Amino acid sequence: MSVETGKLYAMKSIAELWDAAADTFDEEADHGLRDPAVRAAWSARLAGWLPDGPLDVLDLGCGTGSLALLLAEQGHRVVGVDLAPRMVARARAKLAGTGASVLVGDAARPPVGDRRFDVLLARHLLWTVPAPGAALSRWTGLLRPGGRLVLVEGRWSTPANVTPGGCGGPGDLGGPGGNAGGPGGDPGGPGGDAGGTTGGDAGSRGGPGGGPGGDAGGDPDGGPGGDPSGGLAGDPGGGLGGDSGDSGGDPGGGPGGELPWAGGVSAADLVAALRPLVADTRVDPLPDPVLWGKEIDDERYAVVARI
Repeated sequence: MSVETGKLYAMKSIAELWDAAADTFDEEADHGLRDPAVRAAWSARLAGWLPDGPLDVLDLGCGTGSLALLLAEQGHRVVGVDLAPRMVARARAKLAGTGASVLVGDAARPPVGDRRFDVLLARHLLWTVPAPGAALSRWTGLLRPGGRLVLVEGRWSTPANVTPGGCGGPGDLGGPGGNAGGPGGDPGGPGGDAGGTTGGDAGSRGGPGGGPGGDAGGDPDGGPGGDPSGGLAGDPGGGLGGDSGDSGGDPGGGPGGELPWAGGVSAADLVAALRPLVADTRVDPLPDPVLWGKEIDDERYAVVARI
Protein backbone atom coordinates (compact mmCIF):
# COMPACT_ATOMS: atom_id res chain seq x y z
CA MET A 1 0.00 0.00 0.00
CA SER A 2 1.44 3.38 -1.00
CA VAL A 3 1.91 6.26 1.42
CA GLU A 4 -0.93 8.28 -0.09
CA THR A 5 -3.26 5.28 -0.34
CA GLY A 6 -2.61 4.50 3.32
CA LYS A 7 -3.42 8.06 4.33
CA LEU A 8 -6.59 8.13 2.29
CA TYR A 9 -7.70 4.83 3.82
CA ALA A 10 -7.04 6.20 7.29
CA MET A 11 -9.07 9.32 6.52
CA LYS A 12 -11.95 7.26 5.19
CA SER A 13 -11.88 5.00 8.23
CA ILE A 14 -11.87 7.92 10.65
CA ALA A 15 -14.64 9.74 8.79
CA GLU A 16 -16.75 6.58 8.85
CA LEU A 17 -15.94 6.10 12.52
CA TRP A 18 -17.15 9.53 13.53
CA ASP A 19 -20.13 9.43 11.20
CA ALA A 20 -21.22 6.28 13.03
CA ALA A 21 -20.74 8.05 16.38
CA ALA A 22 -22.64 11.21 15.41
CA ASP A 23 -25.99 10.15 16.90
CA THR A 24 -24.56 9.58 20.39
CA PHE A 25 -21.56 11.92 20.34
CA ASP A 26 -23.16 14.63 22.45
CA GLU A 27 -24.06 12.18 25.22
CA GLU A 28 -20.53 12.54 26.60
CA ALA A 29 -20.46 15.45 29.04
CA ASP A 30 -17.48 17.17 27.42
CA HIS A 31 -18.89 16.71 23.91
CA GLY A 32 -22.46 17.92 24.15
CA LEU A 33 -21.85 20.36 27.05
CA ARG A 34 -25.43 19.76 28.17
CA ASP A 35 -24.57 20.05 31.86
CA PRO A 36 -24.60 23.78 32.73
CA ALA A 37 -21.51 23.38 34.94
CA VAL A 38 -19.50 21.68 32.17
CA ARG A 39 -20.67 24.22 29.63
CA ALA A 40 -19.74 27.14 31.89
CA ALA A 41 -16.30 25.64 32.59
CA TRP A 42 -15.47 25.36 28.88
CA SER A 43 -16.86 28.81 28.15
CA ALA A 44 -14.63 30.30 30.84
CA ARG A 45 -11.58 28.47 29.51
CA LEU A 46 -12.17 29.67 25.96
CA ALA A 47 -12.61 33.24 27.16
CA GLY A 48 -9.31 32.99 29.01
CA TRP A 49 -7.38 31.56 26.06
CA LEU A 50 -8.59 34.06 23.46
CA PRO A 51 -7.78 37.77 23.36
CA ASP A 52 -10.55 40.34 23.31
CA GLY A 53 -12.76 40.05 20.25
CA PRO A 54 -14.61 39.75 18.11
CA LEU A 55 -12.11 37.50 16.35
CA ASP A 56 -11.97 35.22 13.32
CA VAL A 57 -11.69 31.71 14.77
CA LEU A 58 -11.01 28.47 12.91
CA ASP A 59 -12.24 25.42 14.85
CA LEU A 60 -10.58 22.31 13.42
CA GLY A 61 -12.23 18.98 14.18
CA CYS A 62 -15.30 20.78 15.40
CA GLY A 63 -17.46 17.65 15.77
CA THR A 64 -21.05 18.59 16.50
CA GLY A 65 -20.06 22.20 17.07
CA SER A 66 -20.32 22.52 20.85
CA LEU A 67 -17.17 24.61 21.29
CA ALA A 68 -17.89 26.52 18.10
CA LEU A 69 -21.27 27.48 19.56
CA LEU A 70 -19.62 28.80 22.73
CA LEU A 71 -17.26 30.88 20.60
CA ALA A 72 -20.11 32.26 18.50
CA GLU A 73 -22.03 33.14 21.68
CA GLN A 74 -18.97 35.11 22.81
CA GLY A 75 -19.23 37.20 19.66
CA HIS A 76 -16.54 35.60 17.51
CA ARG A 77 -16.78 34.84 13.78
CA VAL A 78 -16.38 31.06 13.60
CA VAL A 79 -15.52 28.63 10.83
CA GLY A 80 -15.71 24.97 11.85
CA VAL A 81 -14.27 22.01 9.98
CA ASP A 82 -14.82 18.30 10.36
CA LEU A 83 -14.06 15.26 8.25
CA ALA A 84 -17.33 13.47 9.06
CA PRO A 85 -20.38 14.70 7.09
CA ARG A 86 -22.89 13.61 9.73
CA MET A 87 -20.96 15.49 12.42
CA VAL A 88 -20.97 18.56 10.18
CA ALA A 89 -24.72 18.27 9.65
CA ARG A 90 -25.28 18.28 13.41
CA ALA A 91 -22.88 21.19 13.89
CA ARG A 92 -24.68 23.23 11.23
CA ALA A 93 -28.01 22.62 12.95
CA LYS A 94 -26.56 23.57 16.33
CA LEU A 95 -24.99 26.76 14.95
CA ALA A 96 -27.95 27.88 12.84
CA GLY A 97 -28.55 31.60 13.17
CA THR A 98 -25.13 32.38 14.68
CA GLY A 99 -23.40 33.36 11.44
CA ALA A 100 -20.90 30.52 11.84
CA SER A 101 -20.08 28.23 8.92
CA VAL A 102 -19.12 24.55 9.07
CA LEU A 103 -17.20 22.76 6.34
CA VAL A 104 -16.47 19.14 5.51
CA GLY A 105 -12.78 18.49 5.01
CA ASP A 106 -9.37 17.31 6.21
CA ALA A 107 -8.20 19.47 9.09
CA ALA A 108 -4.57 18.67 8.43
CA ARG A 109 -4.94 20.62 5.17
CA PRO A 110 -7.67 23.16 5.85
CA PRO A 111 -9.23 24.22 2.53
CA VAL A 112 -9.70 27.85 3.45
CA GLY A 113 -7.62 29.23 0.61
CA ASP A 114 -5.98 32.56 1.38
CA ARG A 115 -8.18 33.30 4.36
CA ARG A 116 -6.37 34.01 7.63
CA PHE A 117 -7.55 33.82 11.23
CA ASP A 118 -6.85 35.34 14.63
CA VAL A 119 -7.22 32.03 16.49
CA LEU A 120 -7.02 28.38 15.49
CA LEU A 121 -8.60 25.93 17.94
CA ALA A 122 -8.34 22.15 17.89
CA ARG A 123 -9.40 19.73 20.64
CA HIS A 124 -8.16 16.12 20.73
CA LEU A 125 -7.38 16.14 17.05
CA LEU A 126 -3.66 15.49 16.68
CA TRP A 127 -3.86 11.77 17.48
CA THR A 128 -5.64 11.24 14.15
CA VAL A 129 -3.11 13.13 12.01
CA PRO A 130 -0.62 10.99 10.03
CA ALA A 131 1.90 13.86 9.83
CA PRO A 132 1.32 16.10 12.86
CA GLY A 133 4.43 18.23 12.37
CA ALA A 134 3.40 19.18 8.85
CA ALA A 135 -0.14 19.93 10.07
CA LEU A 136 1.17 22.21 12.83
CA SER A 137 3.25 24.08 10.27
CA ARG A 138 0.23 24.57 8.02
CA TRP A 139 -1.93 25.68 10.92
CA THR A 140 0.50 28.36 12.07
CA GLY A 141 0.57 29.61 8.48
CA LEU A 142 -3.19 30.23 8.66
CA LEU A 143 -2.81 32.71 11.52
CA ARG A 144 -2.35 36.44 11.24
CA PRO A 145 0.70 38.01 12.92
CA GLY A 146 0.20 37.78 16.66
CA GLY A 147 -2.44 35.10 16.21
CA ARG A 148 -2.98 32.27 18.70
CA LEU A 149 -2.97 28.53 18.34
CA VAL A 150 -5.06 26.83 21.05
CA LEU A 151 -4.54 23.06 21.20
CA VAL A 152 -6.49 21.10 23.81
CA GLU A 153 -4.74 17.75 23.98
CA GLY A 154 -3.80 14.88 26.25
CA ARG A 155 -1.91 11.64 26.64
CA TRP A 156 -4.30 8.78 27.42
CA SER A 157 -2.43 5.71 26.21
CA THR A 158 1.13 4.60 25.61
CA PRO A 159 2.34 3.61 22.13
CA ALA A 160 2.62 -0.03 23.22
CA ASN A 161 -1.10 -0.06 23.96
CA VAL A 162 -2.23 1.46 20.68
CA THR A 163 -2.09 0.14 17.15
CA PRO A 164 -1.54 3.12 14.86
CA GLY A 165 -4.34 2.65 12.40
CA GLY A 166 -3.30 4.06 9.05
CA CYS A 167 -4.04 0.83 7.22
CA GLY A 168 -6.26 -0.78 9.78
CA GLY A 169 -9.94 -0.45 10.41
CA PRO A 170 -11.56 1.95 12.86
CA GLY A 171 -11.03 -0.52 15.67
CA ASP A 172 -7.30 0.06 15.34
CA LEU A 173 -7.40 3.83 15.62
CA GLY A 174 -6.88 4.05 19.36
CA GLY A 175 -8.49 7.35 20.29
CA PRO A 176 -8.68 8.99 23.71
CA GLY A 177 -10.42 6.91 26.28
CA GLY A 178 -10.78 4.13 23.80
CA ASN A 179 -9.76 0.54 23.71
CA ALA A 180 -6.13 0.18 22.76
CA GLY A 181 -7.04 -0.97 19.31
CA GLY A 182 -7.40 -4.32 17.65
CA PRO A 183 -10.32 -5.57 15.63
CA GLY A 184 -13.56 -4.40 17.11
CA GLY A 185 -11.84 -2.20 19.63
CA ASP A 186 -13.43 1.08 20.61
CA PRO A 187 -11.40 3.65 18.70
CA GLY A 188 -11.62 6.08 21.48
CA GLY A 189 -14.48 8.16 22.40
CA PRO A 190 -15.32 11.12 20.41
CA GLY A 191 -13.92 13.74 22.62
CA GLY A 192 -14.33 17.12 21.32
CA ASP A 193 -13.65 18.76 18.10
CA ALA A 194 -14.10 16.64 15.16
CA GLY A 195 -11.66 17.33 12.56
CA GLY A 196 -11.13 19.80 9.87
CA THR A 197 -11.81 22.94 8.09
CA THR A 198 -12.90 22.67 4.57
CA GLY A 199 -9.74 20.80 4.39
CA GLY A 200 -10.36 19.25 7.68
CA ASP A 201 -8.17 17.03 9.63
CA ALA A 202 -7.90 13.37 9.11
CA GLY A 203 -10.47 12.80 11.71
CA SER A 204 -9.83 14.65 14.88
CA ARG A 205 -12.22 14.60 17.65
CA GLY A 206 -11.52 11.53 19.73
CA GLY A 207 -12.08 13.18 23.07
CA PRO A 208 -10.83 11.66 26.26
CA GLY A 209 -14.38 10.87 27.20
CA GLY A 210 -14.26 7.69 25.18
CA GLY A 211 -16.99 6.06 23.20
CA PRO A 212 -19.63 3.82 24.66
CA GLY A 213 -17.86 1.09 26.55
CA GLY A 214 -14.50 2.66 25.81
CA ASP A 215 -11.63 1.43 27.91
CA ALA A 216 -10.06 4.33 29.79
CA GLY A 217 -6.77 2.55 29.40
CA GLY A 218 -3.45 4.16 28.90
CA ASP A 219 -0.78 5.73 31.01
CA PRO A 220 -2.26 7.60 33.96
CA ASP A 221 0.76 9.87 34.08
CA GLY A 222 0.61 10.63 30.40
CA GLY A 223 4.14 11.90 30.16
CA PRO A 224 5.99 14.73 31.85
CA GLY A 225 3.17 17.14 32.50
CA GLY A 226 3.69 20.52 30.94
CA ASP A 227 7.44 20.58 31.00
CA PRO A 228 8.36 22.38 27.81
CA SER A 229 11.92 21.16 28.04
CA GLY A 230 11.06 17.47 28.02
CA GLY A 231 12.12 15.00 25.40
CA LEU A 232 9.99 14.27 22.42
CA ALA A 233 8.90 11.26 20.52
CA GLY A 234 8.33 13.21 17.35
CA ASP A 235 11.21 15.66 17.59
CA PRO A 236 11.25 18.06 14.66
CA GLY A 237 13.44 16.47 12.08
CA GLY A 238 13.17 13.05 13.65
CA GLY A 239 10.12 11.78 11.82
CA LEU A 240 10.16 8.80 9.54
CA GLY A 241 9.16 9.67 6.05
CA GLY A 242 6.63 12.24 7.00
CA ASP A 243 4.10 13.85 4.76
CA SER A 244 4.55 12.91 1.12
CA GLY A 245 4.11 16.41 -0.36
CA ASP A 246 6.47 17.99 2.12
CA SER A 247 10.20 18.14 1.65
CA GLY A 248 12.53 16.64 4.16
CA GLY A 249 10.07 14.59 6.14
CA ASP A 250 7.57 15.62 8.75
CA PRO A 251 8.63 16.64 12.25
CA GLY A 252 6.83 14.10 14.35
CA GLY A 253 5.58 12.26 11.28
CA GLY A 254 5.52 8.54 10.75
CA PRO A 255 5.66 6.23 7.79
CA GLY A 256 2.75 6.60 5.39
CA GLY A 257 -0.59 5.90 6.96
CA GLU A 258 0.64 5.56 10.56
CA LEU A 259 -0.57 7.77 13.37
CA PRO A 260 2.58 8.77 15.29
CA TRP A 261 0.59 10.39 18.10
CA ALA A 262 -2.01 7.64 18.46
CA GLY A 263 -2.83 7.49 22.15
CA GLY A 264 -2.31 11.24 22.45
CA VAL A 265 0.72 13.47 22.84
CA SER A 266 2.29 14.77 26.03
CA ALA A 267 2.51 18.50 26.63
CA ALA A 268 6.30 18.31 26.56
CA ASP A 269 6.34 16.68 23.14
CA LEU A 270 3.78 19.06 21.67
CA VAL A 271 5.62 22.14 22.96
CA ALA A 272 8.87 20.81 21.49
CA ALA A 273 7.21 20.28 18.10
CA LEU A 274 5.81 23.83 18.19
CA ARG A 275 9.01 25.53 19.30
CA PRO A 276 10.40 26.21 15.79
CA LEU A 277 7.03 27.53 14.60
CA VAL A 278 5.83 29.98 17.26
CA ALA A 279 7.05 32.92 19.31
CA ASP A 280 6.03 31.53 22.69
CA THR A 281 3.90 28.87 24.35
CA ARG A 282 1.98 28.41 27.57
CA VAL A 283 0.78 25.09 28.98
CA ASP A 284 -2.42 25.06 31.04
CA PRO A 285 -3.06 21.73 32.79
CA LEU A 286 -6.73 20.70 32.65
CA PRO A 287 -7.29 18.16 35.45
CA ASP A 288 -10.56 19.73 36.62
CA PRO A 289 -13.24 17.01 36.51
CA VAL A 290 -15.90 19.66 35.84
CA LEU A 291 -14.46 20.06 32.33
CA TRP A 292 -14.87 16.37 31.57
CA GLY A 293 -17.94 15.50 33.60
CA LYS A 294 -15.93 12.94 35.58
CA GLU A 295 -12.66 12.32 37.38
CA ILE A 296 -9.67 11.70 35.11
CA ASP A 297 -6.32 10.03 35.73
CA ASP A 298 -4.45 10.87 32.53
CA GLU A 299 -2.76 13.98 31.22
CA ARG A 300 -5.10 16.72 29.93
CA TYR A 301 -3.87 20.19 29.02
CA ALA A 302 -4.09 23.10 26.62
CA VAL A 303 -1.14 24.64 24.80
CA VAL A 304 -1.67 28.28 23.90
CA ALA A 305 0.92 29.43 21.38
CA ARG A 306 1.43 32.91 19.97
CA ILE A 307 2.70 33.41 16.43
